[in-house]
Order: sequence, then structure tokens, then C-alpha cells
Amino acid sequence: MRFRLQKKIYILLTFFFGWIFLFFHKKRKQFKSKPNPIKTFYNAECRIKKIQDREKAFVRQEGRSVFLSHGEKTEYCLILLHGYTNSPWQFNKLGRQFFEHGNNVLIPRMPYHGLPDILTKEHAKLSVSAMINYADSVIDIGQAFGNKIILVGISAGGIIAGWCALQRIEVHQSVLIAPVFGFGGFPQILMKPLMYMLLTLPNFFRWWDSEKKADSWSLQHVYPRYSTRAVANLLSIGFEVKRLLKRRNTSTANVTVITNANDETVSNKSIYSITRLWRKKKPGGVRTYEFSVVLGLDHDIIDPEHENEQTGLVYPVILDLVSADNIK
Repeated sequence: MRFRLQKKIYILLTFFFGWIFLFFHKKRKQFKSKPNPIKTFYNAECRIKKIQDREKAFVRQEGRSVFLSHGEKTEYCLILLHGYTNSPWQFNKLGRQFFEHGNNVLIPRMPYHGLPDILTKEHAKLSVSAMINYADSVIDIGQAFGNKIILVGISAGGIIAGWCALQRIEVHQSVLIAPVFGFGGFPQILMKPLMYMLLTLPNFFRWWDSEKKADSWSLQHVYPRYSTRAVANLLSIGFEVKRLLKRRNTSTANVTVITNANDETVSNKSIYSITRLWRKKKPGGVRTYEFSVVLGLDHDIIDPEHENEQTGLVYPVILDLVSADNIK
């Protein structure tokens, strides 16, 4: 009973102060795509090599950008976008399966991720502009690796994949896995006030697992805590996707939205709302799939090192949904 009362008080305070902070928060510019495509496979390959060489100096091995190459441009280039506080290693196993199917595969490192110190504060710098520039750069590179681009993103990578689907004509298909359009257990109507509140207040860090903290944290390629400022900026991208969908008559890419009925980290209600809006804008171009609650999957259904991983069940479903034969 006490916990419920505290939750109600917190929600009321968020609603009240969130809208107050809206008036004090500076109007954010709408970050637009700035395409600068790399024209040849060779030049794109050189760009990736430079990125990887630079990362060797300050990024742990599991956190570095990955390029799985067939040595020439393929019909499809798969770009796999990892989640916030994770790293390219999250997609390593699935990426190799996509590669074995004849695709070039790019798994780029998100800014401020994959650093040796898992308690680094650097990821608090993950701004909207940093994510937009990251998205543009990987599309600029990836379009030289495939005639068509397929994006697969989970969580934060999912909302970035959604933004790219609306902004970059090179994207043939975007697969959004548990995208962060809202937080689980938090009312949709309060998501925007919460975002403004977190953008205005000083940043602070919270543990993903308040019991384990960092003492028994086993995933060295994943940060054990998150930044409130960074997650607010993730929400900003989500609201930008919604704004673009409302403003435009159509969506460029085909979209596949994958949800997990057992996911308590993100708001499935928010995802369903965005999906309905997308379907109105692109009839026949949006597909959905939901993993059943009885499977007991956690938010991260991709990482093969997750303690509750069920990749043997999850990967075949994703491989089938991404298949070029499924969406035309």
C-alpha cells in the first residue's frame, strides 16, 4: 500500500513539474538528416577501417565497430544498431548469421559506448545530435555496401532505426525491436512531461539492477547503469519519430515492429500507438510480431550473453522477419 501511494505521488509530481519545466526548457531544434553518401565500396571500406583503427586506442575489443564483408557490394547490407549502454558485441552472433546468408553486415558502435571502464560517465553525453549524426554516418557508409539497406535496431537502436526509416531514402526496411517510445509502467500521458523534467534537471545515474549494481555485474561489454539525461534524449528521438509520422503523408521504408509481451523496460502501449499511426501512413508496409509473455523473455532478446538469453528461439524469428521475401 505504501509503495502504491509513493508511486501515485511520484506520478503527480512528474505531471506537475514536467509541464512547468516545459516552459523553462529551451526550444530544441528539429535535427534534420544531412546525407553525405560514400560513393564506392572501397572508400566506404577505408572509412570503416579508419574507425576501427581509431577505436583500438580507447574502446575495449568487444565494443568496437564490426564489418563483416564479402569483399564486394551485395544486394543487401544489414546495419545492426545496438542498444543504449550495450555495444556491437550484442549483435555479434546474429550478425554472423546474417553474413552467412550472403549479406554484408555492419555493426557500428554508438558514441560513448564500449569503453573499458564500465562505470564511465561518458554516455551521459549521448545527445540527440550525437545520435542523429551517428545514424547519418552509418547510412552514408552502409549504402556503399549494399544495393538496399536493412536496419535492425533494438531499444535505443530501434528508435534510431525508426528515425532513419523516415529520413533516409536509402533504407529499404527498418526492423524496430522493443524501441524506446516510452518506459514500462509509466503512463503515456506523462512521458513528455517526464522527458522535459529529465532534460532540465541535473543528470544522475541509476543502476539497471539495483541489487547487483556493479559488484557482480558479469557483462563487461554492457554498462551497469544509465544516465537520466541520455534516456531523456532517447525519448526525444521517439517523439521526433511521432512528429514526423503525423506531419508526413507517407513513410519511406517498410517497417517491422517486434515487441515482447513480457518486456517491463519499455512501454508496449507506446509502441502499439506509434505502430497504428505508421500503418495509417503506409498501408501494407508495416508488419508486427510479438513474442508471447509465456516465454518470459527480458528486454534484451538479442545478446547471447544475457543471463536469460533464448537466442535459439529468438534468432530464427528475426531472420525470417528480415527476409527480403517477406516485405516487398
